[in-house]
Amino acid sequence: MFSEYNLYDLFVLYIQKTNPNLYEDFTIYCKTLWSKEKAKTQNIGAFVNSLAPQQSLVCIQSLIGIEMETLEAEFETASRRRENMN
Repeated sequence: MFSEYNLYDLFVLYIQKTNPNLYEDFTIYCKTLWSKEKAKTQNIGAFVNSLAPQQSLVCIQSLIGIEMETLEAEFETASRRRENMN
């Protein structure tokens, strides 16, 4: 099994390796949740609250069984919490 992200990575590493506009950055800007197994053990509130300041993107696999209403509520709560901290 592999993801299309593996293909993107290979493209950049081997095809675009001489492109002067690309550089390596090991910062994780997108927090992800891909598997049903992980979703069963991962509290969504904890997942949302664990976002680092630089993480402006979230990718949650739609087929893992988390209701959209649950995600919306958790992100709203986390957003208000962050606003109150600033």
